[in-house]
Amino acid sequence: MKFSIYSFFLFYFIFQGFSQSKKDIEKALFNPSYKELKTKGNMIEYFDSIGYVYSNFKYNVATKIPKKWKYDQGLTKHMIFRAYDADSAYTYSINVIETKYNVQKIFDKEYNKSKDLFKNKFIEATQAQLNTQIYDVYDRLTYLKNRKSIRWEYKFMAKGDDYEIEMISIMFQVMIDNLTYTFGVSAPIIYYNKNPRFFNTIFNGIHFMPDKTKLKKILIGE
Repeated sequence: MKFSIYSFFLFYFIFQGFSQSKKDIEKALFNPSYKELKTKGNMIEYFDSIGYVYSNFKYNVATKIPKKWKYDQGLTKHMIFRAYDADSAYTYSINVIETKYNVQKIFDKEYNKSKDLFKNKFIEATQAQLNTQIYDVYDRLTYLKNRKSIRWEYKFMAKGDDYEIEMISIMFQVMIDNLTYTFGVSAPIIYYNKNPRFFNTIFNGIHFMPDKTKLKKILIGE
């Protein structure tokens, strides 16, 4: 795959499907979002209101959230789940972008050669999404539940008519075959600094479920 296509992948899937002006490229490269599928009646998800566990059986991902947090599907196209504490401005979200190409192979092949490009595109896309500058941006290659991932951390100012709050965001991006998962937590930095363990352990509730199609092929040789 040409590097120009790889650059577009980075720009597109890096944060919630940013790049609304490239409709023709989007149609050629990307499969419909989960929300688009749900409008056609394909609802393959479940929320356990006792254990506070959300499961999505299309993307084979589940997550546990703090009890008493509210939850919905969020506002952006590729967000499949959002949980939040409105009183404290805590937010946890899951975005999944499905492409028509194997982004995991592209990532494994190109990331180490293009770290600076990857980071620059992340900053550009995130700032456009938030409509503000981000700073103290840190990234490192790590693992999330045995899956290779990139951990991002950055700060920004959230401003309103009568408030101005310094926020911190922590994100994990995981590429699995043709899917890009982005798990993100945001909170006022004053609260985060008091109990960073609480926010970081939210990611411990993430689980990637077995792909039934792959298991079937392995077990019965289809």
